[in-house]
Amino acid sequence: MRNRKSIKKTIRKPATRVAGTLDQHFGDKLRARRVMMVPKLSQSELGKALGVSFQQIQKYEKGANRMSAAMMVQMAAVLKIEVQYFFDDLPNGASNHRKIDTPAFTGLALKSHGPRLIDAFVKIKNEKFRKAIADLAQTFAKEEV
Repeated sequence: MRNRKSIKKTIRKPATRVAGTLDQHFGDKLRARRVMMVPKLSQSELGKALGVSFQQIQKYEKGANRMSAAMMVQMAAVLKIEVQYFFDDLPNGASNHRKIDTPAFTGLALKSHGPRLIDAFVKIKNEKFRKAIADLAQTFAKEEV
């Protein structure tokens, strides 16, 4: 009988995939685009178009669940945007562990009156009025600090 060396098998536990800051960024971009669509698209309507539940859309928007590349392509088609939209505004070297600042436009679209403000501002044709509104908003922002 041959002398067999006992071989110790190391069982590796698969790395768990945890949603992180990139997923939050993608979720913010998803929600901003969804609420800015005219007419506004509900989570249920988006879910139905993608073949997932509205709860899944909620999880994507909160950054609790990761979006696959295939899902992003489908979302982009439904939201009438390019897939690149989700990656716009990412800083160089972005990772799932570093904080990613929400772009100003996305942040505004996520505020309670943001979509109304954006829509109304874009409809103003007079450049002097736009400047006055921007100046007013800056004045109010300084008062809040």
